[in-house]
Amino acid sequence: MDSKTIQYRTAAVTLQTLSRGNEAGVQYQKYRKAAIVIQQYFRSFLAVRRQRRIYLRTLRSIIVMQATVRGFLERQRLCQIKSAVKMQISGQKQQSSLLRFTAGAYYHLAAVRIQRAYRIHLLWKHEQMQLASVLYIQRWYSAKIQRREFLQHREKIVKIQRMVRKRMKCKSAGSGKIQKGVSQRTMNNGITKFQALWRGYSWRKKTDTDETRALRDSLVMATKESKEEMKLCNRTALAIDRLLKYKHFSYILAALKDLEVVTRLSPVCCESMAQTEAVSTIFTLIRSCNRSVPCMDVIKYSVQILLNLSKYERTTQTVYSVENSIDTLLDLLQMYREKAGDKISGKGGSIFTKVCSLLALLVKDSTRASEIRSNPQVIARLRSLFRLISRKHEMDAQRTLAQQKTSAFRNG
Repeated sequence: MDSKTIQYRTAAVTLQTLSRGNEAGVQYQKYRKAAIVIQQYFRSFLAVRRQRRIYLRTLRSIIVMQATVRGFLERQRLCQIKSAVKMQISGQKQQSSLLRFTAGAYYHLAAVRIQRAYRIHLLWKHEQMQLASVLYIQRWYSAKIQRREFLQHREKIVKIQRMVRKRMKCKSAGSGKIQKGVSQRTMNNGITKFQALWRGYSWRKKTDTDETRALRDSLVMATKESKEEMKLCNRTALAIDRLLKYKHFSYILAALKDLEVVTRLSPVCCESMAQTEAVSTIFTLIRSCNRSVPCMDVIKYSVQILLNLSKYERTTQTVYSVENSIDTLLDLLQMYREKAGDKISGKGGSIFTKVCSLLALLVKDSTRASEIRSNPQVIARLRSLFRLISRKHEMDAQRTLAQQKTSAFRNG
């Protein structure tokens, strides 16, 4: 993936993040303003209901007052009628005053009724105007929000279209370059294959001797005579089975030799061996050996197997994770630190060198190196071994120099 593609992807992700954040903010503002409008409408509704309660309370008071006045007027009228009936001497003047009073009371009640109807009409009209205003504001605000969202979506679509067109343009230019590079690579691969075929043909023609023909025939015969159990995978499984099952020294040594061959030749066999208990068995076998010649053979093959496993990253941790693996390797260094000099010390020197290489491969990883560095006992043993080996090398160098001087003196 090239840098331009990464930049485009990063820009697209950034645009998507900004777009989603902007949409969430717009949605939040929309909900907030809608809630404010609803609150205002609810408060106006509460105010209208409160005014209606006041109006109903006033209406009830007026009705009570009207009933009281009517009762009073009715009683007064009855009293007047009674007094008119009883006395019948009031004359035309009292009758006219009574009629005027009755007409005034009637007109007063009519005016009260008209005022009440007019106030109710004004209140209803005011409520209708308020409701129309609220509906108008809501429609206006909704239209404004919809237009804003439309403009935002339109701007985003325009930006995406510009980006896609730019990307398609770059892609078309890049596809031309890629096609040109692919054609050039195809031509180069064809030329390389032709050169390889010609070189192989020339080399076979130059080296087609009796020895090479005999070697080729022997390889063909060996391939025909090969058996299923001689395959590396089957050989690995058989050697692991022998190592884990048998206790006889000859079977163990033969199994170690087979494992050394397959781990040296095949990483797949190393991985299949790491999935079994063979590695921990090899460490147990190393700890149980002494300094005899057969045991040194067993140790040499065992260390070589561990060294082959440690060369691959997938199986190095298996060797390191065995319990007391570092201590076992340090014991081997302590045991075979002498230099070659007798009939068995050559094997000891080989074991010492292989163990040093194995430790170097194990501490190649920084995590494992820090774990070993944090163990003071391991560091102390390594320093002690280094001092012993340095002193032995100095003594060997002095001994060699003295022998050279003695031989030179004798020859002189």
